[in-house]
Amino acid sequence: GDCTESKDVSCGNRPHWPHNLEGFFFFFSEYEARSGNIPRSAELVARVRSTPSYATWPFRSDFEEYASVVEAAKSDPAAAAKLSSRASTFASGSCRICHGGS
Repeated sequence: GDCTESKDVSCGNRPHWPHNLEGFFFFFSEYEARSGNIPRSAELVARVRSTPSYATWPFRSDFEEYASVVEAAKSDPAAAAKLSSRASTFASGSCRICHGGS
């Protein structure tokens, strides 16, 4: 809502607001992948790509790189192991952008 008098630090990040769904589902997909649930991670990859603002998302190239690993992991146990042990690319920085952490 109204950020006129709000102390919510996310109010200072209005340019990124249209992309909150992409960010959330990217984080969720990584969480599922690290848990070994590759099929669910792949479903969430599709969900990210279906969001209306995906074409203009600043992190799209990072996500596409991640999505290619998820696709490979669906049929390759070695890729799945790499994905499940992969450090989170997106969540390590993106959440702090909106939520004001350091």
